[in-house]
Amino acid sequence: MTSKRATESEFLYHVKRTIYDFANGKSGQTQMVDILETFTDLQAAKVAAKNGLLSEGYSKSDFAEYAENDKDEEWRHGDGVRVYAKAPAGQVFEVHVDTKSNVFKFKGNLSGEVEGYLHYGNQYSRNCTLQS
Repeated sequence: MTSKRATESEFLYHVKRTIYDFANGKSGQTQMVDILETFTDLQAAKVAAKNGLLSEGYSKSDFAEYAENDKDEEWRHGDGVRVYAKAPAGQVFEVHVDTKSNVFKFKGNLSGEVEGYLHYGNQYSRNCTLQS
């Protein structure tokens, strides 16, 4: 009989969804970021990322373009991006796996998902050039 234990990892794997809204310009200056789930197991995080948009109620047919990075082979949508989708109105959706150190020693359940109440803070920095 196997014992059921929480799993601990040196790292946390955050499944993060970013929506870039190009409606007000081509730079994608409007970004909406949400953390969908956090894991102690990388493979579980990759599976959750692949299903991230679907778990939010979207279907693949909702998008003009939809691509999944399943094999970690050459991928043109950036490091850590597991799903890239483009809506007909031009918004771009990316689901990433973001790796951070597990400094507070959170444990994952049998599925590798961190349970409980986690609070996330997103920090943005942008290099700006002022012209006179």
